[in-house]
Amino acid sequence: MGIFDKFKRPVETKSVSLPEVLFTFNRGFPQWQKWDTETAIEEGLKASSIFYACCRLRADAVAQVPWVVKRAVGNEYEEAENTPLHRLIERPNNSFSWSEMMEQLTYHLDLAGNSYWSILRAGNEGLPRELWTLLPQAIKIVPGREQLVEKYRYDYRGTIKDINAEDMLHVKTANPNDFLFGLPTIQAAGRAVDIDREAGNWQYSSLHNRGVSDYAIIIDPTTTPEQVERLKELHKQRNAGPDNARSPLLSTRDIKTMNQTAVEMDFVNSRTKVWEEIASAMGVPLPMIGVLENATLANVETSRKIFWMDTIIPLLRKIRSQLNSQLASEFGLYLDYDLSNVEALREDYGQKLEAAERLFRLGVPFNRINEVLELEIGEIEGGDTGYLPAGLIPSDLEPIELADADPDTLKRIAYGK
Repeated sequence: MGIFDKFKRPVETKSVSLPEVLFTFNRGFPQWQKWDTETAIEEGLKASSIFYACCRLRADAVAQVPWVVKRAVGNEYEEAENTPLHRLIERPNNSFSWSEMMEQLTYHLDLAGNSYWSILRAGNEGLPRELWTLLPQAIKIVPGREQLVEKYRYDYRGTIKDINAEDMLHVKTANPNDFLFGLPTIQAAGRAVDIDREAGNWQYSSLHNRGVSDYAIIIDPTTTPEQVERLKELHKQRNAGPDNARSPLLSTRDIKTMNQTAVEMDFVNSRTKVWEEIASAMGVPLPMIGVLENATLANVETSRKIFWMDTIIPLLRKIRSQLNSQLASEFGLYLDYDLSNVEALREDYGQKLEAAERLFRLGVPFNRINEVLELEIGEIEGGDTGYLPAGLIPSDLEPIELADADPDTLKRIAYGK
C-alpha cells in the first residue's frame, strides 16, 4: 500500500432492486397496459372462429383440472383436509365457482396477458375469505419504491377504487419488455388473427354479393347512367338471393362468362396456413380445432397428449406458482393441481401390462410393480416376493437391487427407456 492510499476515500458499492430504478420519473402515477383488451375481444375472440376455438380449448382444459390442498411435512407435501383454504376453493364467492374463476383467468391471460383476483379478507387474522375476478382492461398499476407494485387502481366506466397490492392476486405471462404487465397470447398471433377475420368478412361479402361474378352483361354504350342503374336493380331482383341461386338467366344482351383466377381458387388453402399460424402461437395442434386434413386416429390422440404436455401443464405450473406465492402461503399451505383424471394423459393399459411383464421377468415383486405402474389390481398374497424366470425360483434367495429401485428407474426399465 502506498503512503497516500490510506487517505483515499473507500469506494461504496451498492446493488439496486428493480423498484428502485423502475419508473424513476413518473413513480406514483398509475401505469396503463399498452394493449387494448376490449379490441382483442371484439376483433379477435368474437371475430375469428379459429382463435376462439383455441382460447376455448385452453380455458376448458384449465377449468376442468381439480386442485388439492397440501401441507408440508418435512421435505414432502401431504394432502390436507378441512382447511380454510379448502372452503375458499369450494366457494370463492357467492357468484362464481373455482372452475369458472380458472376459466376466466385463462381467457384473460390469452386476451390481456394479465388476470386479477381481488382478495376480500375477514376474521381476526385477516385471512382471504372471498376471491373476485376483475376485468384486466380496468386495472392500472401504481409502482412502489420498495416493492414493484404499491397498489392497483380499478378505473372502469366511472368506477374508481384503489386496491392494496397485498389484496390483489395478479397472474401474468412473461413479458420481456414490461415488468408490470404480461404479454397477451393473441398479441403474438395478432397479424394472423386480423387476416383470418378479414378473410372471413371477404367470404361473407362474396357469398352475399357473389363477389366474383360468374358472368358480365354487355350493354349498349349509348345507355344512360340512369338506365344502367335501373338494369342493375332489375337484375338483382330477378337473379340475386338464395331463392334464385344458379337459376337460368334470360337476356337480350351479350353475356361474357368470367372464371375465378388461380389466386381466388387458392383462397381456402391460404386460410389454412393462417389457421396453422394462430394455432401454433396458441400451442394448440390443428386436429384439436377440427382441421382434420391428413389426420388419423393415432395422430389425433398424440395431438391431445402434446396439447396437455406442452401447453396446458406449463400453464398450470405458472398458475400454481402464483397461487402459492400470493394466496396459499397466507394459510401456511400449498395448492397443487391434480391430473390423475385427464384421459389424454393416461397410459394405454395394454402398454402397462407389457411393462409389468417386463419388470416381473426381471424379478421385481408384483406388488411393487402394481404400486409403481398404478395397475389398480390390488395387493396379492405372495406379491412381495420377486421371481426369476428360470423355474420361477424365489428371488429372495439372492438379493436383487432392482427390486428396491426408485419408481422412476423402474418405469424407465419397464418401458424400455
